[in-house]
Amino acid sequence: MIEEKLSNFSQNVGQRQPTIEELEAFSTQTENVAYAQWARGEIRKRELEEQAKVVRTEIGKWKKEQEDVVKRQQAFNYVAQNYPDAFVKNQVGQVMGFNNQHPLMQQIDVIMRDPRFANDPEGLMAAADIAWARLQRSQQPIMQQQVQKQKEEIKNLQKKTLVEGGGKQPIGTTPPHRAAIEKLKKTGSIKDATEAIGLILEKRMAEEAQE
Repeated sequence: MIEEKLSNFSQNVGQRQPTIEELEAFSTQTENVAYAQWARGEIRKRELEEQAKVVRTEIGKWKKEQEDVVKRQQAFNYVAQNYPDAFVKNQVGQVMGFNNQHPLMQQIDVIMRDPRFANDPEGLMAAADIAWARLQRSQQPIMQQQVQKQKEEIKNLQKKTLVEGGGKQPIGTTPPHRAAIEKLKKTGSIKDATEAIGLILEKRMAEEAQE
């Protein structure tokens, strides 16, 4: 009879599980003690399930918060290590904060205003990489102009050197400044251009001293 009564109750609420409110109403309306005890037992089970669900949810939130803290610190360390100019440091090299005057940090700040980066624990790391790439692209024309200017200066100095110093070196040896020029022709780098110019000027100063 109890099983039949419970089966009828389940059919009345449909295929779903009865709610706590429905169970409470059933426990108060039935005159059978066994039915009432069953309903109160079900209510207690539902309450425990809800409490466990809340606890699991809170634990999950706490774990995610802890993971986010670690990720944010790792992102900060990554940027501090790979882009040191974006930070202000004390006399012993410790990072004191962001260098808001540096172009890279200004670009990072613009990117971090986007919620997609601001809400991402690793957003600072991605923003720094993107900011650096943007700065590199914006500086390419300037760098190319500098390289071209130094190449022209090298050519002019090379012509003067060949005219003024031709035939003075022993056969079989290559002067340092000419070796630097040959290296520059192959690499075209600013570093090699600077080195070549320095050697050419050094040679000319030595020749003037001898005169």
